[in-house]
Amino acid sequence: MKINITKKEYSLLIDMLCIANWVMHAHAMDEDQHSIAHEIFIKKMMSFHDEMDANDKIMFSNELDDYFETGEYEEYIHEKFIEPYEDEFFWDELIERLAERDLINEVGEKQLVGMDFVEKMTRLEAIKELYQDEFSENGLKNLQIVI
Repeated sequence: MKINITKKEYSLLIDMLCIANWVMHAHAMDEDQHSIAHEIFIKKMMSFHDEMDANDKIMFSNELDDYFETGEYEEYIHEKFIEPYEDEFFWDELIERLAERDLINEVGEKQLVGMDFVEKMTRLEAIKELYQDEFSENGLKNLQIVI
């Protein structure tokens, strides 16, 4: 199979591959066969950077015999996509976990497991809304951890 893409589409593909690569490897402890296969594919796509006029995004290191994102491009990807995602993910995950904790404390873990799905979601959403309002207004200012 042969796939024809424009230079603009190639640029979008490189954006998506770099973001996906970061998501897959940012917190990975070890390499597995899937991530090695992904890495090989990404490098293959990067190898077309010259003919696709993407030298502002991708560079080849003769010394390391490998392709890399340029420093400016890596910074762009982080500022444009990764940092906003991480910020939203942080708040969503914090709110979700605090709401689940509070509901377990309120009804007990055993009762929570047996709770009607709609009731559980309704109660969780009410708790989450309280946290969303608090964090929107005050950020972490009022959050305290008792040790």
